[in-house]
Amino acid sequence: MLDAESFAALLTDCYQRCWLVAAAVTGDRVEADDIVQEASIIALRKLGDFTTGTNFSAWISQIVRLTALNHLKKTARHNTVVTDPQAIDQAETAARNDAKSAAAPVSAIGGLAEHQTDFDDEVLRALEGISDTARACLLLRVVHQLSYADIAQTLGIPEGTAMSHVHRAKHAIREQLKGGQHAVQSNDR
Repeated sequence: MLDAESFAALLTDCYQRCWLVAAAVTGDRVEADDIVQEASIIALRKLGDFTTGTNFSAWISQIVRLTALNHLKKTARHNTVVTDPQAIDQAETAARNDAKSAAAPVSAIGGLAEHQTDFDDEVLRALEGISDTARACLLLRVVHQLSYADIAQTLGIPEGTAMSHVHRAKHAIREQLKGGQHAVQSNDR
């Protein structure tokens, strides 16, 4: 059985992959750290379920994926709709102001992050336009350069499905970046 110290070392080695899975599933880079932390606590409690000699990264990534999916469900349940007419008017005004400032090359305080460009925003929007599983497959392939077999094992899907998701995700993103209207968004969450 894996001890807590070995668990910590293995988690450290695959943390980026876990974070990427969480961010890909939720589409929320800010929440990804919290999701990985929550999944780590769950995994630590389930150390007895881990079979020594198997792929720890795939095992923990699957827990991260399921934790992220649960996070999406909780978030969807807690989202409420404002029905107060005054609040709706204020939200519309805020949205119009946001749209005006989004078109500006600098923020209201004159700052622009060095690493953030229009291209990055377009890519992020395109990534948000594909399903969570397709996004996870694509990011694991492109960012972590995993084989399709590793992606399949990490996400608990067939290898052919991983290949298909990567291919369709690349096509959908190309279409969105070209301004095409043919990008397909599937709902396999």
